[in-house]
Amino acid sequence: MKNEKDVKAAVKKIMGRPVDFLWWYMPAANGFGTPGVPDFMGCAYGKTFAIECKFGKGVRTPWQIKQADALQAAGAKYWLVSEKDVESFEVTFSAWCMGASCS
Repeated sequence: MKNEKDVKAAVKKIMGRPVDFLWWYMPAANGFGTPGVPDFMGCAYGKTFAIECKFGKGVRTPWQIKQADALQAAGAKYWLVSEKDVESFEVTFSAWCMGASCS
């Protein structure tokens, strides 16, 4: 992987095409939306999740940290994924989706 775009592409591949139990989208990052919203927002079996992608020494902004904290306080599952942990994200995301189907 060469950049954050590659990390996002890997996350998209892990989530695959939308299916009945999984819905997700990428909020526009054009400066007109809410600051700090994660790169991916979604829902699996009625459980909300958010994913922020970073590359290299990419560090979350204060707004990104604030939004992550708010999402988690509201009950959403939040992941911070970099090129170093895409493989472990794949395992934990799949397990979380299956667990979400049971609750």
